[in-house]
Amino acid sequence: NLTKWIILRELSEDGAYLERLLEKILLEIQSKNNLLIQVNKKYVASMPEVIATVEGKLGKLTNVRVEADHDLGDKGIILESDNGIINASLEEQMKNLEKLFEVVGINKNGPSTEA
Repeated sequence: NLTKWIILRELSEDGAYLERLLEKILLEIQSKNNLLIQVNKKYVASMPEVIATVEGKLGKLTNVRVEADHDLGDKGIILESDNGIINASLEEQMKNLEKLFEVVGINKNGPSTEA
């Protein structure tokens, strides 16, 4: 719960969350060409600025298309490239956190007491 709280706080702290998220998933997908970036419809207009900031750090992105995803939650990105698809929606990130904690023996109710 603390980890989720920290992530949610990071989301509301400043307007650079989408920039950090896009940079992270571009590094993860290892591609800067032929990209489809899907975001919540309210962020489509701000994506050229986000992309420009990320290009300043990672270099030129080519053949980039931004689309509104009406099913995507508030702050998140789904990135498609020739190398694959990364769903970095907040919901998916929370699911992955829960899976990670389950692997290390921590469930929603706290640490596992099994020996």
